[in-house]
Amino acid sequence: MRLRSPVINSEGDDFPSLFLPFTHLPLRCHSSYGAAMVERKIIFYRWMCVNSRPPFVPHTVATALAKKIAEDEYAAMLEGKDITTAVHVISPGDAATPSRFRMLSLRSPDNRPLQWEPGADLAPLPLLDDQYPADVTYITLWPNGYAAQDSYRDAPRLGRLAHFLAKKENAHVGFDPLYMPDVYERLQDIQGQIRAVQLSLTRPEYMSRANGVLGTFLPAIYGHSAPSVKVEVGVGKNSKRDQYLAQEADEAVFQIAESAHELVDRLIIRGRSRRTNQMETLNLMTERLQEVVYLPSSKAAPAFPDPDATYAAHDAAYQSFSDRRVLERATQALLSRSH
Repeated sequence: MRLRSPVINSEGDDFPSLFLPFTHLPLRCHSSYGAAMVERKIIFYRWMCVNSRPPFVPHTVATALAKKIAEDEYAAMLEGKDITTAVHVISPGDAATPSRFRMLSLRSPDNRPLQWEPGADLAPLPLLDDQYPADVTYITLWPNGYAAQDSYRDAPRLGRLAHFLAKKENAHVGFDPLYMPDVYERLQDIQGQIRAVQLSLTRPEYMSRANGVLGTFLPAIYGHSAPSVKVEVGVGKNSKRDQYLAQEADEAVFQIAESAHELVDRLIIRGRSRRTNQMETLNLMTERLQEVVYLPSSKAAPAFPDPDATYAAHDAAYQSFSDRRVLERATQALLSRSH
């Protein structure tokens, strides 16, 4: 059965020409949609092989993983000290078509939310040992090196997929975030003249993965126990007009944008533009290469979008960005910075 479902785009971006028009997408549906619509950001990455032995080939890895899960359903799970991840192969793809995954962030029994009712004390949710509260994201990997996922506040990030595939399949892949094509140029315009940085994390326990780069801004006093961290570093309103943050902070901003992006929920940089001699503000989280869409909810889980609609939104955004050469220009900017 084929249905048609709307994907609606947001307004008010600095790049209006990049928006997809209002589109009705043909979808392959296995369940009825709910009446509600769910907002998501379709965010794009560039994937690359981290280890050439063996080389990372999405459809080969997906096919092998699907076979393991078919033989043992627990092969879909990877338990760790801090996080538990589950990955399912929705479609393995091939050399010409994308591979589709569903990834879930699972809460262990010690980290499950509590329930409450009037007249009663707090109590754990009544779940069996093999039942987990879960947050889910849908992921598409194209054979030519691009990836997309639907992002929201609690969505598991692609670093989890890389870790999962390395442990389960000895398949080593890395994901670099793609930004609007002029982001690095705008950062370089204020490099050396940054006056303030705002940084926040909602998962401070992941800090150890950032190889120390976040230590430039985050005092050790916060530790891993804080539920969230928000820091603002600046030279102060009453400082001299030509006083800026140290060079170490400049370089840390670039490194966070590139290698610690999965740890950060907010990264705003304010500095003086060499081109205009005016103060400029750059919010890197809103400068990601992304498309905001409204998707029909799944009837089984109304808080989450229908999977078919989500994958169709991935494809529509990918096609639009490809047709406008935005993916190509964003990749060129990433590669020029990396080299």
